[in-house]
Amino acid sequence: MTSLLLLLKITPRLQLRSTLFLAGIGRAGFLGERITTVGHQCPEGVEEAHLAGHHAPPSFAADDHVSPNLLRLLDALTELPAQVVSDLGEVLVQNRMAVALLGEQTAYTGLARSFTYRWFTQPATRALYLREDHEHQSRVQVADLRAAVALRPRDPQAAKLVGAMHAASSEFDDLWGRHDVAVRRSDRKRIVHPTVGIVCIDCEVLATARQDQRLLVFTPRPGSDAAGQLELLRVIGHQNLTAPDPSGTPPDLIPHSGDQYRS
Repeated sequence: MTSLLLLLKITPRLQLRSTLFLAGIGRAGFLGERITTVGHQCPEGVEEAHLAGHHAPPSFAADDHVSPNLLRLLDALTELPAQVVSDLGEVLVQNRMAVALLGEQTAYTGLARSFTYRWFTQPATRALYLREDHEHQSRVQVADLRAAVALRPRDPQAAKLVGAMHAASSEFDDLWGRHDVAVRRSDRKRIVHPTVGIVCIDCEVLATARQDQRLLVFTPRPGSDAAGQLELLRVIGHQNLTAPDPSGTPPDLIPHSGDQYRS
């Protein structure tokens, strides 16, 4: 594990999957595998029993205890934004750089703990991404949630989350009806930051064997503007250099019906 942490510090984008393999953390035992690609349609009920030709892992219930392996990796990533997220989109823990880039994401309660829920029910949440990327983000999040729910066929928390979004968002309802199923393991994101501007960054996703928790690591490409923007964020942290909101609550944290923000 020590050699792995050193490699992560020295080579932030040195193919994290290969690094984990060399450190003795097997791909099948640690990294989340893609079940299908977004756009593949599965008939209703197929996801629960047989995802895209693969036998589904045993179902499980929700667990808020963060994986020790993911925590050790998170602690090593001091130079890169990283956070641990549940399969239902709940941010469980962030490092300092993730807070600086994405804002505080761990203080919500109830259904609002899920970023996916807030994406479809709280418009201000979408300010994190460029408007032209919203459709892609919506499709990816619904497909990923479908994969998670397939592994939680009798979990009331997952059922409540999906039911609430069906009731609150026609967009979610339409996308859910497409039956797209996918597990995210990498993505290219364009994040809108109020201080450093648009940050074009890669997101690597490392999952536990049960795929119930993922470590999201945001890495800039060498020589890119994002590398300089992250360097600036390391200096200024999560301080907001613009005038503070009079309400004392950032726009993305203003509660709405069904939401609660934990102070």
